[in-house]
Amino acid sequence: MKQQLLNVFGHELRTPLSILHGYSKILEQSQDTLDKETTEEIFLVMQESVDRLVKLSEDLLLTVYLDSGVASIALESIHEPIYIKHILENLIYGMSDDFERRNINVELDMDDEQTVDGHSPYLSDLFKRILENAIKFGRPGGSVQIEANALPEEIQITIEDDGIGIAPEKMALLLNCSNK
Repeated sequence: MKQQLLNVFGHELRTPLSILHGYSKILEQSQDTLDKETTEEIFLVMQESVDRLVKLSEDLLLTVYLDSGVASIALESIHEPIYIKHILENLIYGMSDDFERRNINVELDMDDEQTVDGHSPYLSDLFKRILENAIKFGRPGGSVQIEANALPEEIQITIEDDGIGIAPEKMALLLNCSNK
């Protein structure tokens, strides 16, 4: 587990660090010739890379806590009812600038009263990652549909976008940490 984690983490660090390194060199070498718009774009991309590094470090710490058993005790004691629609509405509102920038329409179809037991921050983080992928890989001018269906013992949540998707032969590899 530890070796796989280090491999994945090392691989995931490369992209934002490469972006930061490359753009810092551009700023260093061209600071007198770059126009304001280009400079702002560079700073925006650099900030996104820093945000990604912060998220990666948070993920690493959470994984270490979960692996050590420290966080599992806290998670077992949390069984609060979570209103799924409320979490998703807050996320959509918080990400509205990103959806608008790509002209992506979001449709939310679920009952106000649908709840699950769990830990709200972790569920919110999960939904946020899925919605970030929908923004990143969705087609500009496209849409994201979110719906929930109550089943006898669970709630089935579907988040569907019109992005390129994952090739069927790659689906089995999706949750396998040893694959890059």
